[in-house]
Amino acid sequence: MVDQYENKIQQALKNVETQEETISSPFITLSSGVVLRLKKINVLRINAVVDQFKYPDIPETWDSNKERPIKNPDSPEYKQMCAEIDAQRIWALLDAIAVLGTEIESVPKEVPLLESDEWIDELKVLKIGVDAESKLARYMAWIKFVAILDRTDLNRIAEQFGVQMGISEAGVSEEIRKNFPNQT
Repeated sequence: MVDQYENKIQQALKNVETQEETISSPFITLSSGVVLRLKKINVLRINAVVDQFKYPDIPETWDSNKERPIKNPDSPEYKQMCAEIDAQRIWALLDAIAVLGTEIESVPKEVPLLESDEWIDELKVLKIGVDAESKLARYMAWIKFVAILDRTDLNRIAEQFGVQMGISEAGVSEEIRKNFPNQT
């Protein structure tokens, strides 16, 4: 009995060690050449971002057998609204991870710096608003519209965040594929 207990403890420790080894580097190199350092994120902040996107009330339909309204979560319109909210949640989560979970380590000389107004002017021409006075809003826009060039970059950031949270890279990749099937 004691041997089984000890074996379970040893296996649990090996699993923890393996999980810790998965986070091989605190750095991510994006396809733009920008290198980001990963930071720990307070999970309550992430929850607060996701919680801003609430599902609508479940619609009701009249049940003539029971002679009263009953909830109908199978309504096609309701399912569509929930799918749209799920997509919004994922985008908000990815934004939060990129902004709160990274900081600039290095920027190649061909990439505009965060402090530059060059990229801000380009976004203005494209009618993409940026609060350039807010340090965090500026950083979020720079990450989204300058540093990250493609879905692979987003996946790298999300996977490393997931690994920090104890989710396997494969699990994070599967969630991204599930929520953005035509994007990966």
